[in-house]
Amino acid sequence: MPLPETLLSQFSIVFMDPPYTRAGQLLFLKRAMTAIIPDPRSALFLCASRLYLTPSDLRCITKSATSGGFELKRHMRDFNSYQALPDIAEDLRRQNSPNCSYLKSDLFEFRPNRLHALGSIEEPDHYKIYDYSQHGSD
Repeated sequence: MPLPETLLSQFSIVFMDPPYTRAGQLLFLKRAMTAIIPDPRSALFLCASRLYLTPSDLRCITKSATSGGFELKRHMRDFNSYQALPDIAEDLRRQNSPNCSYLKSDLFEFRPNRLHALGSIEEPDHYKIYDYSQHGSD
């Protein structure tokens, strides 16, 4: 479902921390790109966890933003640190994560550099935004 028309091109900054799945990241990114004012001073900030997203997933997300008219300005590794909820901590233990009590995520900063080309961005399967069964492999 797209954003309501009243929210289109209305914001100069959008900060998102979507589900750490490829589908979740792409869905939130695409919606955020429709909400932002297409001005080089605007910014999209996207959190993404390398524990759940593969290098291939992260390349796909960055490529989607780029093909949609945005430029990656900064990538800040381990920007966020969250205390892991019990089910996430258990999942991290199953992955043999060195620290199971905290989940870290990177922050990506994108800036518009040309008019939106949203048609070129993959529309993710909305039913898969919380499907973590594919994480951890590339």
